[in-house]
Amino acid sequence: MFGFSSWIHSVYNTNIRSINGTIDKYNSVLIIKDCSFRDEGTYTCSVWNKDSNETLWANHSTKLTVAEPPFIVNSDFKKDRNEWHLSIQFYTSSALSLVDWRCNGVSLLNISSTGKHLKRLNIDLIIYDRTLSVQGYLTYFITSQHDCSFSDYDICLTNVFGRRCEKIKITLEQNGFNTFWIMLGVVMMILTAGSITASLTVRSKQKKT
Repeated sequence: MFGFSSWIHSVYNTNIRSINGTIDKYNSVLIIKDCSFRDEGTYTCSVWNKDSNETLWANHSTKLTVAEPPFIVNSDFKKDRNEWHLSIQFYTSSALSLVDWRCNGVSLLNISSTGKHLKRLNIDLIIYDRTLSVQGYLTYFITSQHDCSFSDYDICLTNVFGRRCEKIKITLEQNGFNTFWIMLGVVMMILTAGSITASLTVRSKQKKT
């Protein structure tokens, strides 16, 4: 007699959730539809085999990496006299290749009059109701109020899987206060089309007796 236990999803050695697989004879199959960065991590399935009065266990683990652009976790805006300080915290599981601040659609990469910075830091990610501290990035941008004519900024983040851009708008309200917000619309260009689906399978070597 033998059987399978649930799959255990873990990230950085922290258990996130337990998921039941689909049992097909000697296989336990786990299908995850519409994967996002929250589904990344290690998946472990255990199989047991009962022989007389002894129960033997074996397990197998596989790592899932989701092919998607960097994910923006948090944004902030501060005003310091005649300067604006815009900052973005983001996470990417793959190598980061480009951070591009843009003004009215024009890249600011080669403009030395603006301050653009990038550094690594620990950020909090919420993964299926669990909060984990992971290594991410902070990019911040310092500019004068007259730049971009109070119009639109964009932040474009690129890794090996694709590019994600979000529009940032700074407005000067009638009461004199500046407001900062990021539009919900997201422009993404990824190398794979359609929904991402992961299928993980563990095969039991136990034969029927």
